[in-house]
Amino acid sequence: MVRHLSQQIFNISSNIAVLERLVPCLGQRHKDTAEMRASLHAVLDGTQELVKSAHGLVKVLARYHQTPSIPHSGIGIGVRSQQQMQQRQVELSSWQKKVLVSRRQTHQRLTKDLALVSKDFQVLQREAIEAERCQVAILRRLSSSASMRRLSLRRSDLMDLSAEEIQAGALSSSSNNGRGSSSNGYAHGGGVNNTSFPGLQVLQHDRELSIQEEALLRELLSMDGELAMQETILQERESEIRKIEEGMVQVLDVMKELGTLVHEQRGGVDFLQDNIMQARGRIQQGQHEIVKASEHQR
Repeated sequence: MVRHLSQQIFNISSNIAVLERLVPCLGQRHKDTAEMRASLHAVLDGTQELVKSAHGLVKVLARYHQTPSIPHSGIGIGVRSQQQMQQRQVELSSWQKKVLVSRRQTHQRLTKDLALVSKDFQVLQREAIEAERCQVAILRRLSSSASMRRLSLRRSDLMDLSAEEIQAGALSSSSNNGRGSSSNGYAHGGGVNNTSFPGLQVLQHDRELSIQEEALLRELLSMDGELAMQETILQERESEIRKIEEGMVQVLDVMKELGTLVHEQRGGVDFLQDNIMQARGRIQQGQHEIVKASEHQR
């Protein structure tokens, strides 16, 4: 389990090195591509899962590294044998505490390593969020200024053109009607032209107007589609931001628990080391008393 935890911490560190190359590409021309973003979010998601998994292993290992219970003997023995048993228990307890200190030091080191890589990952998450927010702000500003202004102008052109052309067509129709009535619709050469038939001029004018309106409408529809696409991109970017923010909150929770665990481990190791020193002192004191007693008996 210790090896598995060490491997996961190493994988997190490797992913951080990848993120350090990808995050600065956000918003950079020719670098901020769909492929880059897909890789970025895949690494972010994978690293977040690694942090959560490693945190779970740290908690499991913490339970394994608790202080073991010292066995008690209920057998009636003599005073001298009882003193020897107590001395063995002190020695056994000291040995167990040494092993426990070594295990806890390893666990504490891995916990610190996980806390450090989690902090580095959280910093990169924040940088990615800031870069994404900057891009969203730029896109919204461009969408609400240039595109909307163009769209508004073209719509205004369409309305103005329609009104002007319709009015011009009406005046042309009325003037042609007056000329047509005086000439009875015939030219000197006996042929028929558009000036002799005002209705043909009106139809031609309406046809030209319809072509212009259709062209403008197609342009407006194209611009509407462009705005809709920009809005879709903005929604995707905002969704990505929310996802990264949720992951950052989870990593922050992990970091808080790791910080608490490191603090508790430090206190536990200090406590165990104090007990070891006290046990050694008691053993040395007991040995000294035995020597004094033997000398006194002589």
